[in-house]
Amino acid sequence: MLDRSMFLSLNFYKKEPFQGSYKGLRYQLQMITVEEDKKLEVVIWPEPYCITATPDEKKQTMTYSFDEDGLEQAIAWMNEMHETIKNLAVSPLD
Repeated sequence: MLDRSMFLSLNFYKKEPFQGSYKGLRYQLQMITVEEDKKLEVVIWPEPYCITATPDEKKQTMTYSFDEDGLEQAIAWMNEMHETIKNLAVSPLD
């Protein structure tokens, strides 16, 4: 299960996207600006490929507030989606 200790401080996400993986789930977190508000964008997709090699229909995106509460909500969402993403895994033969 993903937990807060596996993620960097919010200051890191201001500078560049952060990508990681956990048991079949790949993810990217980054700060985006929406109508002058800072938001935390989270993209998840199944292994084995990187974000650019994975078809868009296999990716899911959510946006949260850019604060500790938003990061905690993002982690909870990724944990909820973990089983679904494992079942969507891309076969090397696809």
